[in-house]
Formats: sequence, structure tokens, C-alpha cells
Amino acid sequence: MKPSKILLLKFIEENDKFIIPVYQRNYDWDENQCQQLFSDLKLIYKQRYKENLKECFLGFIVSFYEDGEGRIVIDGQQRLTTISLLLLAMCESSKKSKATKFTERDIIDKYLIDKPSGDETEKINLKETKKDVDNYSSLVKSVISFVNEDKGEVDLKRVDLKSKIYKNYKFFIDELKKENLEKENLDLDKIYDSIEQLSIVHAFLKKGVDDPRLIFQNLNATGQPLTEADKIRNFILINKTEEEQKNYHDNWKEIEQNVIKTGKKVTYETTEFIRNFLIYEYNRFHNKGKVYFDFRDYYLEEVKNEKKFLKTLLRFSEYYQAILKPEKFENLKLKKNPNKNKEIIGLLKELQTLKVTVFNPALLALLADRNDDQIDDTQLKEILETVISYVFRRSICGLPRNALDNIFSSLISDVKKNKDFSNEQYADILKYTLKKKTSRGHFPNDYEVENSLLEKDVYLMDSVRYFLTKLENHKNKEPVDIENPTSETKIQIEHIMPQTLTSTWKKDLGEDWETTHSRYLHTLGNLTLTGHNPKLSNMPFEKKKEWFRKSRFYLNEDLKGIGKFTKEELKERTKHLTERVLKIWKYPQTSYSSDNETKASCKKIKVLDQETKILDKETEQNDFYTLEDKINVSRKEVIFLSIRNEKKAEVSSWADFYKKTIKYLLEFDRGYFEKIRTLPSIRIGSKEGAGDRSEEVADGIYINVNFDSNRILKHLGQIVDVIDFGRSNVNFRIEKISDKKTENNDFYTLENIEKVDFARKKAKKETIFLSICDEKKVKVDSFRDFYLKTVRFLLKYNPAYLEKMKKIRSIKIGREEEAGQVPREVVPGTYLDVNFDPDRIVRHLKQIVDETDFDKSDVKFWIKDKKTKNS
Repeated sequence: MKPSKILLLKFIEENDKFIIPVYQRNYDWDENQCQQLFSDLKLIYKQRYKENLKECFLGFIVSFYEDGEGRIVIDGQQRLTTISLLLLAMCESSKKSKATKFTERDIIDKYLIDKPSGDETEKINLKETKKDVDNYSSLVKSVISFVNEDKGEVDLKRVDLKSKIYKNYKFFIDELKKENLEKENLDLDKIYDSIEQLSIVHAFLKKGVDDPRLIFQNLNATGQPLTEADKIRNFILINKTEEEQKNYHDNWKEIEQNVIKTGKKVTYETTEFIRNFLIYEYNRFHNKGKVYFDFRDYYLEEVKNEKKFLKTLLRFSEYYQAILKPEKFENLKLKKNPNKNKEIIGLLKELQTLKVTVFNPALLALLADRNDDQIDDTQLKEILETVISYVFRRSICGLPRNALDNIFSSLISDVKKNKDFSNEQYADILKYTLKKKTSRGHFPNDYEVENSLLEKDVYLMDSVRYFLTKLENHKNKEPVDIENPTSETKIQIEHIMPQTLTSTWKKDLGEDWETTHSRYLHTLGNLTLTGHNPKLSNMPFEKKKEWFRKSRFYLNEDLKGIGKFTKEELKERTKHLTERVLKIWKYPQTSYSSDNETKASCKKIKVLDQETKILDKETEQNDFYTLEDKINVSRKEVIFLSIRNEKKAEVSSWADFYKKTIKYLLEFDRGYFEKIRTLPSIRIGSKEGAGDRSEEVADGIYINVNFDSNRILKHLGQIVDVIDFGRSNVNFRIEKISDKKTENNDFYTLENIEKVDFARKKAKKETIFLSICDEKKVKVDSFRDFYLKTVRFLLKYNPAYLEKMKKIRSIKIGREEEAGQVPREVVPGTYLDVNFDPDRIVRHLKQIVDETDFDKSDVKFWIKDKKTKNS
């Protein structure tokens, strides 16, 4: 096997026929790959005078020659087929809008047909599926016929318009339209010039010497793929002289050495470093899988002097080294105050401990500004303390971490955009910028932290050891290193009230010992540090106190003087330690305020289910949210969608919002489909499998959109979680539906109704409509009818719910004789007892819905006064 570099068009022209064997995968390039290829072609022309773009490497092709058949391609068929579709599109486009550097007949004869055969058969023979063969063959013949004859359009009757073959061809046709090319000062000739610059490396196998089956196996089953950093290095070095390559390579090796991460194993963080550098440059999030393409675009558009750029990249790699290894901070530009260096190194280590890697791009910017004397070490220390406080307070309050991606990627840019920005106010304006964040970026205040810590399971936090270490060592002249103690006994976290209660402990805790234990076991007030954890175990408090008296730990000081440890002492200790928390992780104070700042919306803090929620009492008419925001969108319309600020679209309804979001996610990565389909509540797949109200989101992939607005948000949250996309990356704008209240008619859901006392007023009230998941309203005659029709709907949606309903003790459902005094048939052979007053019916329906994958907000009903004639 002898690899050699060759221009792609020359390679195609010199061979009569290419055979794609049956063991190759189907043709599966989609619009994403075609878009990338076409973007490359446009860049090739625009940057044609740059030394490194005299040619553009497309990839490898591996083949061997079979007598009587042609060249058998065992790797590279996706590229060959796609280039052929592009050339076909060039032929059709040229016939309609003449090119001067090529003729349609030239392209056909040289690159698309097997001319020696004499019958104009296709040069590329797709053997893998009959469907691909037929579509490609029909398309080639149709375009040739269009070129040869005086036809207005290409005849596509024999082409499957849903196939990838046609869809990719159609994509190129649209891109090659004159009006689209002219927007970028391009035309067909310029695109053709770029195609001529595409090169490949061709590995030719010798029959009888190289085993094609073994080569194919090794290509697809062994070896490490190139990293994004490998591709970037090759891109920079390609077409350089040997001496230039050596100089560039030396710089690159130094960059790689700077960004080595040490731990259990040594890893090169080059790709991640470059991704962070790009975020720093662009002030926006960058996908880990697209670092090479993003870097290449940046390099071609922004880099004017390659040597100067590599020196800049090398300098930033030194900043990144200080992020990975904080002790290297001292190697950076030295300042006069060595104590500040020590404090900053400690703060950098805290960021490492908290795993706040999303802050790294902003940290690169801060270290660069420090190097340029835009910020001093006092301000840098203030900023790092503020960021640590921001991150940790959010962690205490249970706020989602994935919101920080976009916040930190543009943080320094946001600070500097402030009209009052100056180097002297750098830290103050940054504090102000974080403090004014709302919704997804909220900076929890002291009140929220206090409320969260009342019953927060601190022991279950990933950062619990960091938490207790900081509490222990705050203003401690003899700090304790929990992770690396000097004594032989490792310092442990101790539950004062033990995880397993003895009879003595139960007695000491009192009658409600079970509630106290389950609610407060892992809370802050019940945790301390000890070097005697196995010995203390579940000893009575009096015995434990003897050990606490011998302890030098600050966290044990308050335990030495109390006689018992019950719920009251535990809660008092939580309160005492919380005061210390607020002093360590401070809420930022700043003298800066914007002249244009408006009063914030009134906020009400509500602690519910151990989670802090911020509820706006007043919202603007149009509000902007992300999937991590906990909001009720009933009676609100969605009007706009944005994903990572890359995909943006107006939407006409919640169903349209759902469809377009999934469509865009699959465009980012088609592989997400397999993960999404694992979610039991999501119906996605074939049209039949997705159900009646389904929408196509990709070729042959449909999703059921038959849900109300709140359910759609719930589903999308589950989807982005399972694909690890980040809820903060899906943004949407909503507006209120104008109120259309009908006099004496009230609208309820099973979620917003507690008890309207229907039982006493049933003579005066009746239900008039039922709607589930925003389906068409169904008229109901009474509350019993409302009960019956709701259960019928649920069982029709999923018959498996029946077994869950039978397990609810208050629900009488089953055979007619089992269904109480007033049985009504809900499905053939199954009856439901509806002999209950309205309040009981509402309560039963809540219990039933809790056992399904529906929400209480999905079941809506309207009531009216019986005495009122108008409905």
C-alpha cells in the first residue's frame, strides 16, 4: 500500500469506474457535512492568496483495482459520492446561468460517466443498497438528459425526493443559485476554481500483496482518531518548508507542554485550551466537536501574521498553564506583592476544586489583562473571590450549573461594554454585572442561602469536603488540610446524629425522631470533622462529646458546651454555621450602579421541596427564558427560538417550537437521535411510531408534538439533559395571551385548584368543558361526566395506566361488580365508580394523574354558575 497525494478531480478523471462494495456503509452524509464542504470551497476562493490554501485537503481514499470491474473503493465513498452530487449540481446550474471556465459536457465526460463504456453509465457505482443505486443513477441520467436536450427543468420523476442523494443535490442547487453566490461576491467559475484545489491522499492497494479485508477492518476498528488539536496543528504546518515546519513545530510543542494536565494520568489539554481561547476571542460558547472548524475560520479571517499569532497563542498557553497548575502563576509577569500571589494561587486552587472549568475563558481574559496592566492583583483577587462566591452560593441554592456556560463566556466582554468602564472600576463593574443577573444567572442573596441551608443535604454535595474545609479554616491560624492530613489517621466527616439510630438516640430525639432524622441527617448543623470516625460511629451524644472536647477543630467548639443534641440544637448550630458561611462566601458589595438601571421586579422567595425558587410578581409583556427556568407557561404563546445564538427562528406555536428545537438539535448532531429515543416519555422514530400528531424533524424521523406548553418544556428539558446539551443553550421568548374572560366562567387545572368547596355549592356550579393537553375542548354535563371522560382519555392514551389506577386505594375501577354504587364503563369491560362529590372527584383525579406521566397542569376544565345563562 503506497499513499500519494493527488488533486481530487485529477484522481476521478484518471479512473474509468469506481465501485463501492456492499460491505461499505450506506451513503449517509447529510446537510451538515455538505454545508461544511461548501463553506470550505467558499473559503478556498476567498483565501486563495494565502500560502496555506493553495490546496485544501479533503481526506483519504483507499482503493484497489479489480480487472473487469474498476477501482474498488474501501474508504472514502462518502466524499466521492458527495463531490459527484456537487458536480451534477454545477452542471444544472451552469445550464441555467452559464459559466465560462467549464462546460457542462466537460464535467459530465471527465468526472460523472464511464466514457469508455460507450453508454454513459455512471462513473461511481453504488452497490450498497438498491435504493441508493436507483436514486443516484436516475439523478445522473436526468441531469445528462437536461444538459443534452432543451428542457426547462431536470426530470425528477424517477428520483426519491426524500432520499439523502436528492436532498444533498438539492442543497447544492440552492447554494449555487446566482443570487446566493453574488451575496458573497462569488460565481460558478470561482466555486469550480475551488473544487480544482481539493486534494486527497490516495492509498492504492496491490492485489495479491495487500489484503483489502484486513485493511478495511483496520481502518474501521483500530487506531486513535485525530484530535481536534491534531487537525489544527496539521492545518498550520501544511505547505510550509521543512525549516518553517521545524520552527512552527517547536512552538507548537512548547504550547502542548504548557497545557499538560497531571493527575492519575497525564493528558494533553491542547484541544480544550484552543476551545477556551476561541471562546475568549469570540465571547460565545464553542462546541467541543467543532473546535477545528471554528479555529480554521478564525485563523483565515483574523490572522494576518502567522508568526505573531503563534507567539500570542504561546503566551496564552502560559496563562492556561497557571489555570491547570496554579503554582505556575508565579512564573507569569511578577508583581511587587508576593503575598497577593500566594492568595491568588489559593483562589485558583479553589476554582480547580470546585471544577469551575466554564470560567476558564474569562480567566484567560483576566490574566491577559493583568499582563497588560489593565488590572492589578488586588482587583484580580476581588474578582476571583466574587466568582467563587457566585458559583458556590448557586450550588448551595441548587441552581443549575449549565447556565454558567453562556454567562462566563461573555462576562469580561459584558463588563468592558459598560459605558462607565475603566481599569480602576474593573472589579466593581464585574460585581455589578453578576449581581444584576436574573433568572438563569441569578446571584443568590443572604436570605436565599440561609433558607436553602435550613434543610439542604450538604453531605450529599460534591463539594462537601471543600465546604467543611473552608468553614474550619476561616481565619484559623493553624489551618487543617483535610485531603492531606499530617497525622496517620485520615480526617473524616462525622454525622453528629448518626446515620443509623440506636434506641438511645431515638429516645434523646423525642417522639418525632423519625421525621427529625430523615429531614436533618445530612444538613450542615449535623456535620463536623473528626479523626476518629469509625470509633465514634453511632455512639450516644455524651460519649461523642468526650472526643469533641479533645478535638482542636473549630467545628467542634460549639459541641463541647451543650448537654444534649436534639432537633433544636441541630437547627441552632445550622444557624450559627450559616453566619460563618455568609462571611466566607460574601454577597458582593459595590459602589457602582448604572444610571440607566431600573428597579428590579419585586421578588418573592419561596422555599419549596428544599429548593429556592425566585418568582417574579411582575413580568414584562415579552419575556425571554431558557429551559432551566422553572416557569408555568399556561396561557402564554411562544414566539421566538434561539439555540446557542447560532440557530434562530420565529415559531408559530408550542408544537412548532418543539419541532424546530428537535430539528436543530439533530442538525447539530444526528447521533442525538439514539439518546433521545431512550426516553420513555418521548415518541420519536418512524411516522407510525410517533403517533397521529407527529412532525418530521429529520429525514424519516418524526416526533409526536401532541402536548401542551408545559409538557413540551418538560420533554425538552429531559431531551437536552440526556444529550448533555445544556438547558441554558435553548432560549425562547414568550408573550401573554390576551385575556378573554367570560363573565361568571372560571378556568382551572388540577395543579392550580386546591379546594373550591364544590361540595357545598354543587347546586350552583357545574363543569362545562374539559381539555387535556390543549386538545379540542370536550363538553361535559357534570362533574361525574368530567371524571369519566378524563379517565377514558388517559386509558386511551396508555392502557397500562389501568394497573396503576387499580393500586390507588380510593379509586374503584375494574369489573362492574367491583366499581361501587354508580359504575360507568371507561373502556370495554372496565368500569369506574363515579359516585363522589366534586371535591372528591378532583382529589381522585390528582391521585390518578400523579401515577401517569402527565402533569396536573395538563388537565384543564371550565366551570360556570348554573344560574348564569351565558357560558
